[in-house]
Amino acid sequence: DWSSDVSSSDLSTLVRTLLGLLPPLRGRVHQGPHASFAYLSQKDSLPADLPMRVDRWVASGLEAGCSFLRRPWGWSKETRARVAAALELVGLSEARSAVYRELSEGQKQRARLAQALVGEASLTFLDEPTSAMDAPPEQQMLQALKSIALREGRTFVVISHQPSVLEHFATHAIDRKST
Repeated sequence: DWSSDVSSSDLSTLVRTLLGLLPPLRGRVHQGPHASFAYLSQKDSLPADLPMRVDRWVASGLEAGCSFLRRPWGWSKETRARVAAALELVGLSEARSAVYRELSEGQKQRARLAQALVGEASLTFLDEPTSAMDAPPEQQMLQALKSIALREGRTFVVISHQPSVLEHFATHAIDRKST
């Protein structure tokens, strides 16, 4: 777990470089043979007029082979189980058949978090993962991330402009004010 408080453009450049979307200015980024990545951007990228169900949006976070256009009954048992587990983790099991655009902003954020978590990536970048959430769901999500990290050995790079929110959950922190 890492949390950071640096400028948005610096973080965007860093994350895009680590994901291989931008070349590094110096040196190189080495990705191990078994590395897998996921990314939750700060902004919602789903078109507002797309009538997608929540479970299909979450399933689109799985690697190749799972399209949000495919009907859920065409998914494998493993896909259905992973989507159900991710939705349960973020407290949206009952909203799995709801249309994404009809969710509250906090529920959309939790669905986006489930999408980032469903693929079980070894390294997940989360940009403001609890924005739009009230305090209780925010604390539940951060505790869930910590539990996953400890139980499954996954790493979360959490980008937050409110580091005090993360101080009980992060194991490491970078604060631009102290560097």
